Amino acid sequence: MDISQTQSYITAESAPNDIEIKTSTRYGGFSAAPYDSLNMGYFTGDDVTTVIKNYYYYQNITKTYNIVTLNQVHGDTVLEVNKENAADIMFSKADGLFTYENNLPLGVITADCLPVMIAGRKCISSLHCGWRSLNAGIIDNVFKLFKKYDDMPIYAYIGAGICEKCYEVRDDLVQQLNPAYNPEQALTEKGQGQYLLNMKKLASNALTYNGLSIDNIEISKFSSCCSKGFYSYRLENGKTGQEQFDDNLFKLKLQVETIEKEETENKENTGKHYAISDLHGHYGTYTEIMKRLTSKDHLYILGDVIDRTPYGIKILLDIIRRQLLWISDFFYSTPLVGI
Repeated sequence: MDISQTQSYITAESAPNDIEIKTSTRYGGFSAAPYDSLNMGYFTGDDVTTVIKNYYYYQNITKTYNIVTLNQVHGDTVLEVNKENAADIMFSKADGLFTYENNLPLGVITADCLPVMIAGRKCISSLHCGWRSLNAGIIDNVFKLFKKYDDMPIYAYIGAGICEKCYEVRDDLVQQLNPAYNPEQALTEKGQGQYLLNMKKLASNALTYNGLSIDNIEISKFSSCCSKGFYSYRLENGKTGQEQFDDNLFKLKLQVETIEKEETENKENTGKHYAISDLHGHYGTYTEIMKRLTSKDHLYILGDVIDRTPYGIKILLDIIRRQLLWISDFFYSTPLVGI
């Protein structure tokens, strides 16, 4: 199933009324081939200023700001994040984010790996799940965090990722799969030591193993490899963009009854959780980003992003310290101007 070229994002079909899920596509952005066009990956070889424009465009059409994301390493670490530590958590080496706070978007980045979004009644989590992370127990770990806050997942969304028709693996990988997740249910033998691996089934099994009912798991019908409209690392031999799912941008919005509602800049967001996962974007570490920000043009485009993000002041102070620009103006919702 393909995506219309007029769509910059898609939404989940069966989410509860208080859940909103959006996944970015590769359409509607500014990047040239082979990254065309809504590439959210800063470190894919695409021009960073174009990627920033793509991000700026996407955050405006989705009305989602202050996204926290990671430098993903295919491990099992899930980090707790809140508005006070968001700057420190940003671009940390991990593969999952967890929060109990309202109005704090959580981002993971995938291109063939699975974005897995989990919601409880008080908390949410955003996970980047390749086979290594699943095998290491990243879903087990996030369930422990829900329990820590006296919460329990009530809904999960497994987003667009590589499908069982495209993901061929060898017997040596199969032997490493965690038997607790019944991997035999996710494997189709091709012969000569080759198998097709259904990652969505494996992730679903990990969720049910931890107690979530299969009836409360929604699985995307889209494949990052087979469905036109997404980026695929495998299909494009690594020369590709990445999606914001926030490998596509994913936004989960959960009404939280037990947490005090907060006034926000965007009133429609009041009292709601946002989780972002990204199928296209690989942002890299904070240090890597600062190395790329060496011109006033980059910073001009970043201006409003800096103003709106919890880590914006940290970036701004580092810019000043490193004398990358002088500041002539810095007003709320006004672009940072380099001279």
